[in-house]
Amino acid sequence: MSRMGNLSFQPSVFESMINLKCIFFYFPPCLLREEHEDYKKLYAYQDDIISLPNELRYLRWDYCPFKSLSSSFNPKNLVALELPYGNMKQLWNEVHKDLVHLWKINLFCCKNLKKIPNLLGAVNLERLQCANCESLVKLPSLARLTSLTSLCLMGCCRLKKFSEIPNNFDELDLSETGIKKVPDFIERLDRLQRLTLRNSMVKDLSRNISKLKSLEVLDLSGCCCSNRVGSV
Repeated sequence: MSRMGNLSFQPSVFESMINLKCIFFYFPPCLLREEHEDYKKLYAYQDDIISLPNELRYLRWDYCPFKSLSSSFNPKNLVALELPYGNMKQLWNEVHKDLVHLWKINLFCCKNLKKIPNLLGAVNLERLQCANCESLVKLPSLARLTSLTSLCLMGCCRLKKFSEIPNNFDELDLSETGIKKVPDFIERLDRLQRLTLRNSMVKDLSRNISKLKSLEVLDLSGCCCSNRVGSV
């Protein structure tokens, strides 16, 4: 995409492509950074909603200019959803229970995104990347997503509450979030090896953290509670 000229899209551009299974608008990693505003090659006539075919399996759209996916789009066939540096405010409105194929969600640096939709049906979801989603204020329930092993919330500065997660995590990064308290349920994360709270707003560190038998690294640098760790 870095070698293309600018392209303008109408929101209905994919509507008639009923057999379309893959959309891949990709930048090389060395160019996929915020400071490279001139590399945004795809523009929208209307920066609101994009219509997508229901057969879509893979959606990768770097710097996606649209604010939401169409309410008529059913993500039941999606395997991967990747929208790094996108303009999204929300993904979809409906509660989709059939998300069994969804394996990975990457919303890195979607700075306008306010919430993640209900993911209860995404029983095979393994990776949820939400780092630097500065407007994110709410997470969906994640406790039943037993395949989820990777969750990155680093830089989600407005996120103040942390949803319960399954106990199969080995690494959890809550750096630079607005979370003020590590919840008591953390004691059930018996596989957790690394917990990072660097530069977070955490003031209260649950005593249950002492029950994490697999924990190898606890990073509290720049954290408000770091001067009280000795009492835990």
